[in-house]
Amino acid sequence: MRVQIYTDGVGGRIELNGINVSQACRSAELRFEQGHRPRLELELAYIQPVDFSGEVRVILPDATRELLERLGWTPPENDDGAVNGS
Repeated sequence: MRVQIYTDGVGGRIELNGINVSQACRSAELRFEQGHRPRLELELAYIQPVDFSGEVRVILPDATRELLERLGWTPPENDDGAVNGS
């Protein structure tokens, strides 16, 4: 995966395969170890826990869907288009 990180020491931007994911990240840590590919660890923004069980229809914004697909996600096939863009 290709990553680009831009920072001014206070804030910045993180791009994964050309997609800006900064708004979804709480923190990022880039590690370099001799003999290994650099490792980027991203912590996503905190989301409140939810206890739910049942059928739902999931709608993903186009940018989210494109990012997930570029990261290797394959959307499930559903008759009602349950996982689709906006």
